[in-house]
Amino acid sequence: IYPDSVAGIVSANDFLTGMMKLVAVSEFAANTIIREWPWILSCRDNGACLQAPNRQTLQEFAAEISTCKDDIDTVKSRLRQFRDRWLLLVLWRDICETASLNETLQALSDLADHLLAACAKYATRRMQERFGKPINRHRAEIPIVILAMGKLGGRELNFSSDIDLIFLYADDGETDGRRSLS
Repeated sequence: IYPDSVAGIVSANDFLTGMMKLVAVSEFAANTIIREWPWILSCRDNGACLQAPNRQTLQEFAAEISTCKDDIDTVKSRLRQFRDRWLLLVLWRDICETASLNETLQALSDLADHLLAACAKYATRRMQERFGKPINRHRAEIPIVILAMGKLGGRELNFSSDIDLIFLYADDGETDGRRSLS
């Protein structure tokens, strides 16, 4: 769909065609385009909509979220914005038939994996600030395990997939803080 692109810049006609396709097939895409219009234009100008979403950008964002000191509402807002932008790029490439099925499934599964890991680290840190670290009877720390079931476990997420998760600890124990939790 981008035969007239020069040096990674999307032609005006191709950009409009892609936008119309997105809006026609997805209310989510239409709302995201309106909310993120300046970002959309930058993607057009730098050719980002021609390429698969950048996995390094995802890894850097997830690493930053996992260690940030922001309050929960700010983190949730940042996560939603990043997710919406990522999904819009994946959907753009899918609708415009510039992505393979494997690329789309991989991009959606990568998004879920990285954001889940980042959220788990953020939540673990926040919980430990309040309640201490979960430890077993030998005083060894017990890390949380997130087990992905179904399509995420099989790395086959699509746009309509939900994710099925099991959160568990590998051992019994309780937190070592002022207010202990089992």
